[in-house]
Amino acid sequence: MFEVTRITRRRIGVLIREKRRILRQQGILVFLKDIAAFLRRLIFSYSKRYLYEHILDDDNDIPILPCRLDNVVVKPVYIPTMTIFDYEEIGEEPFDFPSHPDAQSYEGGDKGIIVFYATVGGEFVHRSAVSLLREKDTDYDRVCRKISSTPFSYPLSLHNERTIDESFSVTNPKYRKSGLYAHVYSVEQRYLKEKGFTKSVSLAQDYIVSAHIVRERTGGKALFKINEITLLTLLRFIWVGPFTKSGTPSR
Repeated sequence: MFEVTRITRRRIGVLIREKRRILRQQGILVFLKDIAAFLRRLIFSYSKRYLYEHILDDDNDIPILPCRLDNVVVKPVYIPTMTIFDYEEIGEEPFDFPSHPDAQSYEGGDKGIIVFYATVGGEFVHRSAVSLLREKDTDYDRVCRKISSTPFSYPLSLHNERTIDESFSVTNPKYRKSGLYAHVYSVEQRYLKEKGFTKSVSLAQDYIVSAHIVRERTGGKALFKINEITLLTLLRFIWVGPFTKSGTPSR
């Protein structure tokens, strides 16, 4: 059934900063095209995503996937005082996570985020993040509440700190199409396994083929497909179904 989405000042702020970044970095033509597409999505949007699960046990020997850059350093940064909303509010803006006043090595904990911050020669090239706490009103919260209400219910609740949710990644535009996403993702999954996490959960858009390939190559399995329609940016309809061979993501 339909539900009303929350439009908060935080979400509006993220949108404004994102549009400013596009104007600043890509110019007026790309900015106007993005605004036109954004206005269309306000009226109607449809998406199809897949929910993946990684079981981080001894049976999953996670390979480190290569990239086309040399000397990539991936630094895991644990920030217990940041939420996934804080991370997403930053968007694609430059942010030096290792210099955050609360940044530390992860030695245990059930809240906050871990950012995987990649550099080459000290220059930022890529980052991703995982959340140790499933916050209310995140995509994972909405999707998993929907799954739990279906006949094919699956235990996806974040019952303790051994399970994590993944957030979006950001790549320095200079280094796109160099395999950084795959490389950092594989480093991330292996690190989580080494730290004693038992499961990671992620959402992948149907049309982003590389996201599905990377998850499969690191031992992930698609469990559900999630279809979502949004009308006038306020009404959202989500329906889910178990993943089947016939529902294989686009290739």
